Amino acid sequence: LATWLDLDPDDVPPTVAALSALHDIGKFDARFQIKAREHGLRLDPARSVVSSADYDHGGEGFRHLHRDLRAFIGEHFGENTWPLLQAVTGHHGSLPTFAAQSYRNSLVLPAFKLIRERDREARRALVSDLLDVFRARGAKLPLHCEPSGALVTVIAGLCSVADWVGSQSDHFPYEERPVPLARYYEERALPQAVSALDAIQLRGARPSGAAFGELFPGYEPRDVQVVTEALGVREGPSLVIIEAQMGSGKTEAALSLASRILAKGLASGVFVGLPTMATSNAMFERLEDVAPRMFDGEVNLVLAHGRRLLHKGFERLLDRSGKEPYADDARVVCNRWLAGRKRALLGQLGVGTVDQAMQAAIRVRHYFVRAFGLARSVVVLDEIHAYDAYMEVILERLIEWLGALGAPVVLLSATLPQQRRMAFANAYARGAGWEGLVGKTERNPVEAAYPLVTVLDADGLRECASTGEPKHRTVRVARMATSAPEVDVLAKLKEAVARGATVCWIRNTVTEAQRAWDVACAIGLDPVLFHARMRGCDRQRVEENVLRDFGRKRGIKGQLIIATQVVEQSLDLDFDWLVTDLCPIDLLLQRIGRLHRHERSRPHGFEAPEVVVVTPPDEDADRLAFGQSSYVYDPATLWLTLDLVQRHTEISLPGDIRRLVELVYDASLRKERLQKAKPAERLLE
Repeated sequence: LATWLDLDPDDVPPTVAALSALHDIGKFDARFQIKAREHGLRLDPARSVVSSADYDHGGEGFRHLHRDLRAFIGEHFGENTWPLLQAVTGHHGSLPTFAAQSYRNSLVLPAFKLIRERDREARRALVSDLLDVFRARGAKLPLHCEPSGALVTVIAGLCSVADWVGSQSDHFPYEERPVPLARYYEERALPQAVSALDAIQLRGARPSGAAFGELFPGYEPRDVQVVTEALGVREGPSLVIIEAQMGSGKTEAALSLASRILAKGLASGVFVGLPTMATSNAMFERLEDVAPRMFDGEVNLVLAHGRRLLHKGFERLLDRSGKEPYADDARVVCNRWLAGRKRALLGQLGVGTVDQAMQAAIRVRHYFVRAFGLARSVVVLDEIHAYDAYMEVILERLIEWLGALGAPVVLLSATLPQQRRMAFANAYARGAGWEGLVGKTERNPVEAAYPLVTVLDADGLRECASTGEPKHRTVRVARMATSAPEVDVLAKLKEAVARGATVCWIRNTVTEAQRAWDVACAIGLDPVLFHARMRGCDRQRVEENVLRDFGRKRGIKGQLIIATQVVEQSLDLDFDWLVTDLCPIDLLLQRIGRLHRHERSRPHGFEAPEVVVVTPPDEDADRLAFGQSSYVYDPATLWLTLDLVQRHTEISLPGDIRRLVELVYDASLRKERLQKAKPAERLLE
């Protein structure tokens, strides 16, 4: 704020307070005060003719300032402050405009003329008194800065949150008698504000500055984690992109980096965004474990997605808040005030679906509250390859906004194409005002290092490759071409289950998963079904069972799970054998990441990891007839992936990841391969 306002940091609080104190100027209007009719008439019996219908005190307050006090505001606040006044009066979800609204009979009745003039005088007196109060406390007005979009957004979010806190009548009871404004501010408002902030725990815990070894006891940094640990934390905004294979510890690397950023004072919290509710729930458990080591004292951990109140762990944190004495493991809580839908990103530590963060980058109600929450945080976005073209545009816009807000950002992926990496870097650079800092790379994308950490800050873009030799493993790849997958695939799966294997079949649509489950039950299997269209209560139960029965500590044998994309990434699942519908190469590699994930003994015949890719017959593939998968994924990308599956009997991880991803997604390599394809014309279209 000091940078944006061109002020010394010590001058920011009284200056912003002077602006924010105008947020309810629209309540100095008979049309608002008559809503409480008894009190409104006690102030002025002539108000009996006034109607309160449709009166918006936020928008009209801004228009009052512009219409009646334009010269006064320009002289004392600055000619450039109108966007900031829009921000402070827009605390009901959207910023007001200059266009006036019409109000039935309230503006045309002759009796209203005198009432309106009295309201104008009251507003002038209020603004003058507020100036006296805050100038006496150091407010530097008028302002001479040119307000940026980031400044307007943060001020709007700050004012909205302050308004929600200040509207709690248990902390800010109504006054029965007039009190001089300066005395009220010092003797009542300030101590009440401290009490209110402490009650909802909004001020937060102090970052511990814990190093990697303290955050993850008994866990030695490896591969990409060694690279991130060697990064210096510089002043100012930065973007870090971490690319490493599935299960290599990218999350631990990101959290350790975030801990150092917090210790440097560049942020006060952390938000982790993931593609699905299942992945968010899994990450919630990991953050609850690490939070007491990342912060000193009690910290609020918020789960942010549409079904968070069905999560037993999150409900436990809500019940824990405000109770004393705490057990040794009860330093992580969630104040119920923070559990509201619009407040989900205000917690000091948060995890949720990425759409919660994306709402800060699109014009929805209270988008600026979400942006304000993110501006105070290290924003970690995981599995950033996992979005369609529509969401990629919003994700780029979000990253650009985070650059403008000065928020440190860490992006994680195992299968990120070079073009997407550069697009994200350019978006952040645009937001931060570093135009031209990120150029185009002329390097063959297949030749890029892997694992790779890309860092962007005010000094430029640099790439840091791991100097160690990552642990390689080879996965066998087989293709099953069939027009009747439920018959042919389930026959093989039944045999594998009978031999004691824990098996997963990943289908591309819920309908196909349900159909496969029905057939599996009919032939005597007892499979688990897991997809995203279950009822909230059922999905939570199934999700917990899946993580228990198919996770790191699983003890079951001879079990089949039929699932959709909900299991393909960010879940610590381990299967003896994997069967998957054909999907884009990056997602295929993610699915392979659930195969032989941990060291354990395997049933006979499944000692070596193998994935079976179920595809249509060649004649259908040549016609781009990929069934329901064509409604989920781009047919050209499916065909290019199928071509790679046909050419590979083995995949080396991580050695082949970069090459395979770029062969499908790099624009020039993609075009070259498609031109040689049998259905070339249709694919190029």
